[in-house]
Amino acid sequence: MSILTAEPGTRTKRRIALLAGAIVFVMLAGAIMLWAHLGTAVFLEAIRAGIAYCF
Repeated sequence: MSILTAEPGTRTKRRIALLAGAIVFVMLAGAIMLWAHLGTAVFLEAIRAGIAYCF
């Protein structure tokens, strides 16, 4: 008896990795743009406020 596994193929794994990488890149680019636009103090205050809002 053989058991069939539902493992994604290499193309699917590559697409998932590329998508995850693109999302991380966009988030980092957005953070850098906000930091450059708002300045360090305002940027860090906005991050702190966002984290406080989550909790």
